[in-house]
Amino acid sequence: MSELRVAIDARWLFFNRSGTGINRRTLRLAHHLPQVDPDVRVDMVYNFVRSRHRKAIEGFGAPGVRPRVIRIPRVQLEWLLVQRRLPAEMLLGPFDVWHGEFFFAPATIRAKSLVLVHDLYSVHVPESLPNNLCRYLQRHLKRVCAGASGIATGTAAVADELVDHLGVDRDRIHILYPGFDPPRPMEEHESAVLDRLGLESGGYIFFLGTLVRWKNLDGILDAFEMIRRDARRPLKLVLAGPRMDNGDVEMEKRLEEAAKSPDIVFPGFVAEEDLDTLYRSALCFLFPSHYEGFGIPVLEAMAREVPVVASKAPALLEVTGGAALHADSRDPAEIASAVLRLADDEKLRGELVEKGKERVRAFSWSKMARDALDIYSRLEPRRRWRRGA
Repeated sequence: MSELRVAIDARWLFFNRSGTGINRRTLRLAHHLPQVDPDVRVDMVYNFVRSRHRKAIEGFGAPGVRPRVIRIPRVQLEWLLVQRRLPAEMLLGPFDVWHGEFFFAPATIRAKSLVLVHDLYSVHVPESLPNNLCRYLQRHLKRVCAGASGIATGTAAVADELVDHLGVDRDRIHILYPGFDPPRPMEEHESAVLDRLGLESGGYIFFLGTLVRWKNLDGILDAFEMIRRDARRPLKLVLAGPRMDNGDVEMEKRLEEAAKSPDIVFPGFVAEEDLDTLYRSALCFLFPSHYEGFGIPVLEAMAREVPVVASKAPALLEVTGGAALHADSRDPAEIASAVLRLADDEKLRGELVEKGKERVRAFSWSKMARDALDIYSRLEPRRRWRRGA
């Protein structure tokens, strides 16, 4: 097989912490493509050169992967690629496939392009994004999908949304399920992690995600009040993850009030070496988001043998595949009831753990890379550039 050159849009890595789902997916794809096929060469394309971005750039290092910086400021770069439709090959040299992780497919001379649409937050929960980014996505996403050789989504649920809301041809959409990071071996320091946070194994409910309204923090906090009132034994709530400064004053006030409770723990952004402990030692993992495009933490919890309570969001129903309890995200009483069922029923917990272990076998980063290569092979260039166009 001849060499396949894949250019991955890596700009999103500079907007978020390295632990977010999109960031992990981008890095794992880049690292696993050359592993599953040694003839693949990956360029991680970005246009940031500031010193604070060095840590993100260091994450690009892997056999078959190299960073490719375009030393043009973002606004000018987008003007060249979007307004002037300058072919990407004129900036990067020849490549075979553009893999767009940032809702963007440039004009090309010969290369194919695949745009990954992680979710439609800009449609379902526009308050979830900065105003300028939300306007950009709503204005450009349909045009980008039309110009790309193909579109990929992390779930069939998001594919259906693209058809329903943007009128995208379903035949042009490919499902590209992500993987998850497997559990680390048990380590001696795990009890110290719990001691530091004032937790006991099996004595808390665990949530992981950005602490924002659309993750249903109101519902989680309301449900926990009911759980604390009705549970047969004391339970704590752990809300792990970074906060987002998005101007939601009411949510910030509620989180500040919740932080005063000795039964609610905010560990902040959790290092990877501590994350396994918080998963494994939890009574259950709670993920009742109003909307999700996938939900990698659900797979991580199942892989660590933790029962899951999730919302009935279509993507989460698809991902869990019957291996979790589900509750209406708008009904805190239903969320509380599901958690209390798990707390009181050891047999049910065991059944969900076994179903979860079986379910996660369908997902891996290597499988995602193999599926991506299969999709690349079936794409045809669509948005060709012509001199003078």
